[in-house]
Amino acid sequence: MKWLYRCFDKGEKAIFRVVDNETLIIYLDRRPNNEEVVSILNETGTFIWQLLDGTKTVEEIIKKVCDEFEVSYKKAQKEVINFLSELLKKDLVTISNTLRKK
Repeated sequence: MKWLYRCFDKGEKAIFRVVDNETLIIYLDRRPNNEEVVSILNETGTFIWQLLDGTKTVEEIIKKVCDEFEVSYKKAQKEVINFLSELLKKDLVTISNTLRKK
């Protein structure tokens, strides 16, 4: 699965603030169809968001989620990929040009 070897970074047009283990993200660009421009991440989403620096693979992020929240790899994999997919659809993250394999 190529997703596991991709690296993600926070989008350039997203500003954010972390408050009490939640993250408020505001998308700075205008949306043509008035899509949601504000997102609020829970504790798990905030944990993942903070790991998005363009250098960690999705697989590395999944393993960190497993360690932090004591969940199975399979469950973390599904949740992390779904979460990143949603952020990608909202233009809140970008995929790094690199594809890293271990």
